Amino acid sequence: MCARHSRLSPDESRQACERVLQEVRWFRHTVQVAVQSQRRCEQELRSYTEQCVELDRGVAESHVEIKRLGDKLEESRNHKRHKVAYDEIAAEANNRPTRERLLRDFNELNTEIDQLRQEEASHEVVVGAL
Repeated sequence: MCARHSRLSPDESRQACERVLQEVRWFRHTVQVAVQSQRRCEQELRSYTEQCVELDRGVAESHVEIKRLGDKLEESRNHKRHKVAYDEIAAEANNRPTRERLLRDFNELNTEIDQLRQEEASHEVVVGAL
C-alpha cells in the first residue's frame, strides 16, 4: 500500500516502513517504561504516606508517654519530699524519750511527790507538837 502511493522504490518504502515500525516499537517501549515508572512512583508515594502516618502515630504515642512519665516523675519527687520530711520528723521523734519512758518518769515523780507530801505532813505534825 505504501509502495503504490509514494515515489519511493519498493526497497526504500520497505526501509521507511521498518523505520516507522522501529520508532513505534521504541515509542511503545518508552511508554511502557514510563507507565512502570509512574506505578513505582505511586507505590513509593503510598509507602511514604503510610510511613508518615505511622511516624505521626508514633510521635503522638511518644508525647503521651512523655506526659505520663513526667507525671510519674513529679509524683516520685513529691513522694521523696514527703519521705524526707517524714524522716526528719522520725529522727527528731527518735531523739526524744519514748512514751513508756515518759510515763515511768512521770509515775516516779508522782511517787516522789507523794513521799514529799507525806514527809511534809509528818514535819507539820512534829512542828505542831513542839
